Amino acid sequence: MASCNFLSCFKNFDEDFSTYEKVAEFRHFAEIGESGFVFWGRREKIYTFEDTIWSLGLRKGVCKYGAFMFPIMRHWSRRKSKFRLSYSIGPYNTNLRSSIFEYNYKTKQNGIYVKPDEDLSGEPMYVSDLINPIYGFLDEDGAFFVKFRIRIEGYTIDNIWNFDFSNPIFGARNSIVLRNDYCGYHGNKQLLSFHSPKILSLVKAQKFAEKEYPWETLLQIAHGVQTTIRTRSDIFTVIGIAQKLELFNVVLHMDRQLRLHNTDSTIDESIQLAADLNLRHYLAELLRIDVKSNRKFIKIIKKLDVEKMSGEAMMMIVAKALYGKF
Repeated sequence: MASCNFLSCFKNFDEDFSTYEKVAEFRHFAEIGESGFVFWGRREKIYTFEDTIWSLGLRKGVCKYGAFMFPIMRHWSRRKSKFRLSYSIGPYNTNLRSSIFEYNYKTKQNGIYVKPDEDLSGEPMYVSDLINPIYGFLDEDGAFFVKFRIRIEGYTIDNIWNFDFSNPIFGARNSIVLRNDYCGYHGNKQLLSFHSPKILSLVKAQKFAEKEYPWETLLQIAHGVQTTIRTRSDIFTVIGIAQKLELFNVVLHMDRQLRLHNTDSTIDESIQLAADLNLRHYLAELLRIDVKSNRKFIKIIKKLDVEKMSGEAMMMIVAKALYGKF
């Protein structure tokens, strides 16, 4: 399992950093400031990844000094994930006067942990200040704007922490960007170079067309997350990418995980694939399968392309054919 302490190496959150962001508009603010308790921006949502949606709104409160509003972000996730994230919330307006005062109401937090259904909130803002024309928070039509910015750094799946590689969470200088035909994934340069010293040149030399899921899985495993792959097909896709990038720890992890999947009826194809990719554990598992007769096994191995095999794989197969074991 990936340690949460490793998340502490993330780059501090700043205004120039790549994040999800949106400016929410709250029309007729002076009117809503006098009634109700929660106001959600119309269609104002942030979609981070997969099934996670962040709704943007304002919540009203009252104290002895008067009524106030504070911005909130409420998330919904089908997986009920926990998050490690950084965020900032504050009034937003192009008006020069409001920019002078808005910093008093700006919230910025780095590296916090958020539970399922937990809200993120900004600074309380007194309604009397917001509607006061001296401060210039409202535009000419009486609308109030709030800028929400969020960077997801980690999240849980089945209580296991995963990284969000869609953004350079380790900082641009400390990242290796792996690109396919769809987007880029930002891994930790020091960690990946430790596992594969030539990875920088390999990334530039290789062309990849695989979709999102194998890349995400590859990087999770390379960064120490003990994740489980959905299908044998996905496993072999991840192995293919890992071998091109010489991330052999990932290959070994996948080799061991293949034993959890049932072997299909085309055992000769599976043996060939395991031998070609030098998957020792998976090949050993295949060779333990009870073939009805040694003659049938000889027919299977005659179909194999021996020249593509490593020496170790060849010796395992020959031992199985001659002695019934290896």
